[in-house]
Amino acid sequence: TASGATILVVDDMEALRRIIARVLGARGYRVLSVENAAEAERAASEEIHLLMTDAVLRRGDAREVVSRVRSRWPRVRVLYMSGYGEGA
Repeated sequence: TASGATILVVDDMEALRRIIARVLGARGYRVLSVENAAEAERAASEEIHLLMTDAVLRRGDAREVVSRVRSRWPRVRVLYMSGYGEGA
């Protein structure tokens, strides 16, 4: 079970953030959803158990997102996502 774990989702596509939040929320996770590094840093004022970030953001960069969140929660687990693949 999710046992109250909080997941921070960072992606610049609002529709994708909504889908991810709906799926994870239905499984009992608390989901915070933002579109860039600055918003991620603000959201990380509370404990984050998992950071899911798009590897390619229009504004900012995933390494910056991870750095900002880890400055507050050094042990946060990170999952990089990407819609880009071979042939994209």
